[in-house]
Amino acid sequence: MKGAGRQGAWRMEAAGNRFVVVEEGGLEGELGRAQRAVELCADEAWRADGLLVLGPAAGGRALRMEIYNADGSRALACGNGLRCAGAWAVARGVCSPAAEGGVRRVEVETAAGKRWAEVGVEVAAPAAGPAGPAGPAGSASSAGEPEPAARPAAWRVRAGLGAVTWERRALPVVLDGAEYSVERLDLANPHAVVMVDSVVDLPLARWAREVELSAGVSAGEPGGLRGGLNVEFVERVPCGPGDLRLRVHERGVGETGSCGTGACAAATVAARHLDLRPPLNMVFPGGTLRVGWEDGEAWVEGPVRMHSRAGAESLTEGESSVAEQGKEAVWAT
Repeated sequence: MKGAGRQGAWRMEAAGNRFVVVEEGGLEGELGRAQRAVELCADEAWRADGLLVLGPAAGGRALRMEIYNADGSRALACGNGLRCAGAWAVARGVCSPAAEGGVRRVEVETAAGKRWAEVGVEVAAPAAGPAGPAGPAGSASSAGEPEPAARPAAWRVRAGLGAVTWERRALPVVLDGAEYSVERLDLANPHAVVMVDSVVDLPLARWAREVELSAGVSAGEPGGLRGGLNVEFVERVPCGPGDLRLRVHERGVGETGSCGTGACAAATVAARHLDLRPPLNMVFPGGTLRVGWEDGEAWVEGPVRMHSRAGAESLTEGESSVAEQGKEAVWAT
């Protein structure tokens, strides 16, 4: 894979959900992308939950997105990844989104079908640099003087995730001696939602695995769902008007700061069980996502931050890694 990644890469964060973003063509083939997703997400310097591969779709007015989890598995849908893709497209000028009232709408082609992201006005502009809005921190200016480290650009981004489908309801599961009910939903990726008293101290990974087993998710089991479930645990009592605290264990990753499709799945269940009216604020450890429904389809909204760009060498086999360059030299925080 010598020479791959010459466009470089970016780290983006959506309410605590972290991604490495590369341009299409920088990594060759699905196998190569899956392998690099594993390597980059495991690298402490990147500290990412997944890899987004982005590029312009046919005609130049839409974006194409591929998603790889930290374990290299391919994901069909990712709400926070979709929101990052929209912000990235606007910042990089990759496509020509329609603008209305200061909001730019980006059409995105995904493995789950066509989606959209509405990117609001930038709320924290980065310092100017030779690479534009996402220039490398500490890079040299045309006069040979070091540029100041760029601040991460930040936007408010809303994304449409399509319809939420109920798969199975009220599946019983026993967790540490107590009985709970599991709700199975689908947003082009599978979710299981469990209402609990508190999410603060629960053993997330172990309970998530128990929920998967209760839903028939195990390797090689006839009729089982391969690849695992995204499992959301939601507190039964709102922590504020329309605010619900939750944690998520994502398949192919583990616990993440937040999850866009998970927020929509959890909000769907909570709205029914607690008789709540949307929009709802889903409060994750990494940040808050706002969820609502429009014309029968779910949307999720929240902050997106775009950090400094890393150079091509960080993705090129046989050359220096991001970790060797040092975190502060690569990312502006």
